[in-house]
Amino acid sequence: MLGLLVTSGLEPLASELSSAPHLPRFIGNGADALAVRDPRRFFGLLDRAGIMHPEVRYAIPDNREGWLVKRPDGCGGTHIEWLSKVDHVKNSAYFQRFSRGCSMSALFVAAHREVKVIGFVE
Repeated sequence: MLGLLVTSGLEPLASELSSAPHLPRFIGNGADALAVRDPRRFFGLLDRAGIMHPEVRYAIPDNREGWLVKRPDGCGGTHIEWLSKVDHVKNSAYFQRFSRGCSMSALFVAAHREVKVIGFVE
């Protein structure tokens, strides 16, 4: 084995994996690069870059209608729920106003200021 590639399903465990004994070296992003999964950091970066996104809150909105609840360690969208249909919200959750449009994602490899898109889902 040449190394360990930490992908979306393993990203929440990156810190633990990077310090675990007897594991191969990380290939690609290490725990430091994956810190962008912190919603406060991620949406702050988007704001500073002038990239539009739906409204985000870190405290439960008074009116739950039209809001989604998300987990920062989720992947693949399976963790996203309507806030109005959730009884218990985890402390780490954040809230995003629903926005109509097309959901999409891209899988890519990037290094040395170059990027190659491997897959795209709409």
